[in-house]
Amino acid sequence: MGLDLSVQFDDLACYATNATRFVKMATELPSALATSPSPHEVWLKTKDSADPWEYDARILFKEDRIEIEVLGFGASFHVDIRRFIAQISNVCSATLVDDDGEPF
Repeated sequence: MGLDLSVQFDDLACYATNATRFVKMATELPSALATSPSPHEVWLKTKDSADPWEYDARILFKEDRIEIEVLGFGASFHVDIRRFIAQISNVCSATLVDDDGEPF
């Protein structure tokens, strides 16, 4: 079973100003794969993952938010996604929420 999360920004102008920077941050995560289907999507895969999926998690950069789809709960989730959320929270005020809109 997967987990759908969303990063919601208090100030959309801050997100718009820093969106390219956030994509770069995501592509520099240790579990980021070199290939993704779009420049607005970053796939993560833990190096020793036994999961059969092409990715453990993917980060989708939308116009007004960042969506995070988690399929595997290895280091790509427990370390890299948390690191990514901390990095963007240092730049813009944001809240990580689950698919019900509840803080995660």
